[in-house]
Amino acid sequence: MSSFLLENYVLIYRSAEILAAVAGLVLYKKFKSKAVRLFIWFLVYVQFIEIVGAYPLFLAKTEQFSWLKSIIKNTIFDRNFWFFQVFWTVLSTAIIALYFILINKNNGIKKGLKILLTSFLVLSTIILIVDYNALHTNSIFSLEILSLIVILSVTICYFIQLLDSEQILKFYKSLSFYIAIGVFFFWLVTTPLYFFEQYFNANDYAYVHIKNYVYLFSIVFMYLSFAIGFIVSTPEKEIEK
Repeated sequence: MSSFLLENYVLIYRSAEILAAVAGLVLYKKFKSKAVRLFIWFLVYVQFIEIVGAYPLFLAKTEQFSWLKSIIKNTIFDRNFWFFQVFWTVLSTAIIALYFILINKNNGIKKGLKILLTSFLVLSTIILIVDYNALHTNSIFSLEILSLIVILSVTICYFIQLLDSEQILKFYKSLSFYIAIGVFFFWLVTTPLYFFEQYFNANDYAYVHIKNYVYLFSIVFMYLSFAIGFIVSTPEKEIEK
């Protein structure tokens, strides 16, 4: 079983990602909320990230672009750490945060989350500029921590709001609940792995396998949560302003 999971690692997690995006697009007309429609297009955006982010592998297998590979050799573009830091860690965090800002009913909390999101984008930009050399070999841990803080903040605010409303009686019919559970679990479980990367040894197969299992389970859990949410949820009244 374990060998099957590792051998089909990419196929399994990509299938979960695509399933969530397809579920959202198929049920697109079911949801009138701007926030939900933004989230559906975010899932399409994830497909863009996965495809374009695989460019190092594409260049390695395609001789026609050997000239391009020689140009980016020994630069941060030689590997895709920079790409995922910008388009996943920063932009995906921002989009998810924006979703929860849009659905939040408390104007005070909404303003606070907007300030948090703006601060995150400013700090992320500064960190990427100052510490860009780190992207030659790895992700920037401080960016991952900032991303975790933002995701935990917006989801916890959502859970508090849910507990303090009548929606708690029918939480299982709310798409936002499935989205919150998915992203909260994924970020909380996977972010600590970036801390251990500095101690990572490619020959330590036990660690490699554990890391792959954690990522695989977390990714599949998150995107299946989204897909299930699209199917079983009842469209909520528009509350964005």
